[in-house]
Amino acid sequence: MKFYNLVTLLAAGVMALPAVPRADTTADESYLPSKRADTTADESYYPSKRADTTADESYFPSKRADTTADESYFPSKRADTTADESYYPSKRADTTADESYLPSKRADTTADESYLPSKRADTTADESYLPSKQ
Repeated sequence: MKFYNLVTLLAAGVMALPAVPRADTTADESYLPSKRADTTADESYYPSKRADTTADESYFPSKRADTTADESYFPSKRADTTADESYYPSKRADTTADESYLPSKRADTTADESYLPSKRADTTADESYLPSKQ
């Protein structure tokens, strides 16, 4: 019985306190756009859930509505591959210029491109690096 009286007195004391006047909240200060009072602009964070999606805002080019330009990240998967975009010269379609990185494997080796002076064909100038061989 004592406990019941204590709870009743506590509740009566709380009810007797004056109410604290709250400030007028004219501006809706909710941080969630869906809970704001005036949502004239659609503020959804997901482009697919926005009301007016005039511009396609998909982050994946394959899911965009208007894909006039081919936006594939892989050159082999692009629609119009007029220029050969292979990263390896040996795999390119039109290899008019010999693009081998080793001089011995190039098609047209008119100039001797050996890296050792003793192995070059035309050694008119003395290219020895040791003074004793001059």
